[in-house]
Amino acid sequence: MNMLDDPKELSRIDPTGFLRCTHGLPGQVREAVKLGRSLEVEPEEFRSIVMLGMGGSAIGGELLSSCFKNSARVPLTVVRDYEVPAFVGEGSLVLTVSYSGNTEESLSSYRQARDRGAAMVTFSSGGILAEEAKKTGHPHLILPGGLAPRAAIAYTFFPPALLLSGMGILPDISADIEETCKILDELSDEWSPDRPVDVNLPKKTAENLWGRIPVIYGAGPQGAVAYRWKCQINENARLHAFSHTLPEMNHNEIMGWAHPDTDYRKFAPVLLRGAEHPRNALRSDILRKILEEKTGALEFEGEGNSLLSRLFSLIYLGDLTSVYMAILGGIDPLPVRLIEDFKKELARHPINSTCCKEN
Repeated sequence: MNMLDDPKELSRIDPTGFLRCTHGLPGQVREAVKLGRSLEVEPEEFRSIVMLGMGGSAIGGELLSSCFKNSARVPLTVVRDYEVPAFVGEGSLVLTVSYSGNTEESLSSYRQARDRGAAMVTFSSGGILAEEAKKTGHPHLILPGGLAPRAAIAYTFFPPALLLSGMGILPDISADIEETCKILDELSDEWSPDRPVDVNLPKKTAENLWGRIPVIYGAGPQGAVAYRWKCQINENARLHAFSHTLPEMNHNEIMGWAHPDTDYRKFAPVLLRGAEHPRNALRSDILRKILEEKTGALEFEGEGNSLLSRLFSLIYLGDLTSVYMAILGGIDPLPVRLIEDFKKELARHPINSTCCKEN
């Protein structure tokens, strides 16, 4: 029996049920939507929207920016750092997303934005962020606890999206959410861990990528999903993976496929397709021909009519694939000990030291 089809092997390698949690995305989306609709903030006029976050807590902001950059009434900027840009202050709405509530970069930039007089809304499962939000009295949404931040994408995307939509900053996304939930439910059945490799796309994809270096490309909004794939493979499977966006990669990284002495069979290109600008669709077609000559390429297109459903169906595929890649390597996908050890070492050097003052 293929190990990806063996329940005993899956349980042995994944004792905490991270695969089940990942497969449970459709239910998490519905819960996140319900949570998001419970958050009420008085509409105001803002000149900018800024989302603060790091790692798995920031991917929701990246997706928001990708989904709505052409339809949001004001610019939406994602900040993954200790400081916010100079324009952030009065007239800015700042959404801070830290699943743990203790992410030091997010807390630093949050405090700086708050002290500059920006309007603040915060999202976490608890931690320091929740405590400070309570003290200052600005809106805070408590997210369900007990998840790895990278497994909480439903909660870091839909509540902020619904908040901004309800304020009129983003368009009404109710119909798109309904379609997304429907499609994810269908894919949940199709991609159940109980279904064997030969009819299970995430399992087959994991086998195709295993033993090679995934290089994931996406045009426009799919670029954020390509980055999500990369990060999930990094964290869940403990493997290197790389991503880039079109059309930008056509102006630089494409030359990395032109070296005459490189054995490109060690790379596994993946193209994520869907709601592309017509010229980017053409670029993706041309790129695939180039990659096919070098090593072959996998290509996946998002499901549904709305951009939201297409992006989240691709995210679902990538998340499950990364967990199966971990299992193929005999790796428990949940612990991220190197990240935790890194944070412990960092904590030995207080953030308010002379080299990095706390805001």
